[in-house]
Amino acid sequence: MSVASIIEANYLINGNSTLELPPNLKVIGFLAKSALKFVNPEQWRLDAIERHLKNNKLDNMSCWQERLMYALHCQERYKRGIPVDKAYLTAESNRLKVLEQSVRSNMPAELFNKGKIDQLALKRILPLPILRNWPVHCDRNRGLCLDNKSLKQIDHDIARLLLAQKEVYSGRIIKGISVKSNELHHARTLPYALTTGRDNHTGSCIPFLPKKYREHVFNPKAGETLVLIDYEQQEPGIAASFANDQRLINLYLSGDIYANFAADGMARKQVKRQVLAHLYGQDKAFKTKAEQEVFACFNHYFNKVNDDLDRRASLAYEHKEMICHDWRMSVSNHSRILSVRNWPIQTTGGVILRKACQLLDEAKLPVIAAFHDAVLLKIPTSKLNEKIQLATQLMEDASLFILQNLKLRVSVEAIYQRGKTNDK
Repeated sequence: MSVASIIEANYLINGNSTLELPPNLKVIGFLAKSALKFVNPEQWRLDAIERHLKNNKLDNMSCWQERLMYALHCQERYKRGIPVDKAYLTAESNRLKVLEQSVRSNMPAELFNKGKIDQLALKRILPLPILRNWPVHCDRNRGLCLDNKSLKQIDHDIARLLLAQKEVYSGRIIKGISVKSNELHHARTLPYALTTGRDNHTGSCIPFLPKKYREHVFNPKAGETLVLIDYEQQEPGIAASFANDQRLINLYLSGDIYANFAADGMARKQVKRQVLAHLYGQDKAFKTKAEQEVFACFNHYFNKVNDDLDRRASLAYEHKEMICHDWRMSVSNHSRILSVRNWPIQTTGGVILRKACQLLDEAKLPVIAAFHDAVLLKIPTSKLNEKIQLATQLMEDASLFILQNLKLRVSVEAIYQRGKTNDK
């Protein structure tokens, strides 16, 4: 078997990322160079899958046809393209360039140390009355809060410059989004590119676009509607399914699972971050009273989930690999527990999304983009409600098909029509 065969077999068939390969085999990039200049960017990958499945007698694997079909689905998504407002992208890109120049000209150089804001320097620069009113973190370091909400509360040039800098940073992708003359953006997807089997995206593309820009960028034709449908709280739902924890499953089905762990003074976003960190075994110091209350809830509600994930991780370290569905990941003594506990949940999420795309294809509901746990559909406006109901049902069915004991909750996150947006 040639080096190229070994790389492609591992990368495209066995579910391993190139990161899992020995250093002397990490040369997958040269394969792309063999593609003809004007061939669809995924065609070389499809040819490689078919060639090595057959040459290496791996085409009897139960999953190979589904893998190939999903790669073809990604190719079709690329061809369909995403309708965008080219004029808005150009205008916003120019505005951000001017804003970036203003930030660079006015931001004190001593405020940054190795690309990060120096808290001590910031405290030295700020006038005492402003410093006293600046929100601080509750931890022992008492660092100044630099989130958007806190910065907007401060009436000072430094706060406004920091807000502007954050705006420039979040909008940097705007400059790189390519648009064809027909005002379509073609997002390049690399199927199965991550260790979990999830897709990866290359270059500046819509899946990386911050949520706040979508309503301005998405620009369907008259008579067409773009609908973003996603799985709600996918990770804790999958974890509850793994553990077959009926109490936690019922809690998930009853509504926002994160709301059950919200203590006084903790925002939902903060609670979500704590829940996921706990699920994946991340060591975290719970110092404040609110954090201690949340941690007590975790121990109460996630005991079965923790037992299940600990068991999976223990077996993975023992057997030097982890298997979930038709994917596997090599595991060594140096593998982080965070990654090992996280991997089967993320892998299952990827399998569910691919199954959903398959069912949507069969129902002739065109997927034009896929995100981490969501799909973007292009639907005739005249059949909007009917098609949304069908798509939602198919995505629920996909999750039940994979999990067997749980139908994940699905919701419409946003509806985009020309000149009109209904965001969740």
